[in-house]
Amino acid sequence: MLIQNLIGGIQAGSLYALVALGLVIIYKATEVLNFAYGEMVMLGAYFGLIFCASLGLPLPLAFLLCLASGALLGVVLEKVICRPLIKASPMTMVIATVAMMGILKSLVRLVWGPGYYPLPIFSINPIKIFSISISGNTLYTTLISVMFMAVAFAFFQFTKLGKGMRATSENQTAAALMGVRVPWIFTLTWGLAGLLAAVTGLLIAPITAVSPDMGNVAIKGFAAGVMGGFESVPGAILGGFLLGVAESLAGSYISTAFKDVIAFLVLVAVLVIKPAGLFGVKE
Repeated sequence: MLIQNLIGGIQAGSLYALVALGLVIIYKATEVLNFAYGEMVMLGAYFGLIFCASLGLPLPLAFLLCLASGALLGVVLEKVICRPLIKASPMTMVIATVAMMGILKSLVRLVWGPGYYPLPIFSINPIKIFSISISGNTLYTTLISVMFMAVAFAFFQFTKLGKGMRATSENQTAAALMGVRVPWIFTLTWGLAGLLAAVTGLLIAPITAVSPDMGNVAIKGFAAGVMGGFESVPGAILGGFLLGVAESLAGSYISTAFKDVIAFLVLVAVLVIKPAGLFGVKE
């Protein structure tokens, strides 16, 4: 039972880590706390609903189109929210992202309604390893999440664009003086975050079904980002996995009603004990 709970926690944690990663890379590069990120995840699931269920495209093609649509959404939001308010105060930017969160959710409710739509992408038989049964959803969700996290980490560490994004997050003026095109880095960052949001939405959809309230997962991603340190990519990934495992164990050994409370308890505990997070630097 413990191993089964750990597997479930790792699956949930991989999704929380993806959400936290998208939030963190936007914040690191642009210093914008994007409260509309959950709705970007939600729209990624609706993109999958359009391409897979409505148009009936093959899964690989639908997956690529969803990624492209998510990246395009991120670029559009950067042009609409971030670029016009680039010199505004942080609170103004936060209010703008909160407004965009409400707009996106209302548009989805207007078009698709408040109902739930199934999207069984990974409908394969469970895999049996000794006495442990692993569902197809769990296996594919975890593997795809880890793959995208590894690619994102390698991108930031070893590519010229990734290093430019890291330089921009450290000091925009210094990065511009060194030849980094800061506005273009902003656009690239939001596009990459939109791509990760689309992946996350596609992976959550087979588990919870597609609905306008899917964006609530951003709360868990925010808690994971704070736990790991909101300016650390490895911290966001580790925080997501730790939160998922903690939720799974608490729901099994304490109470199922306690499962959704654990994210907020962890958030409060980290802010009280180590406000900078596990990998954050005190300033």
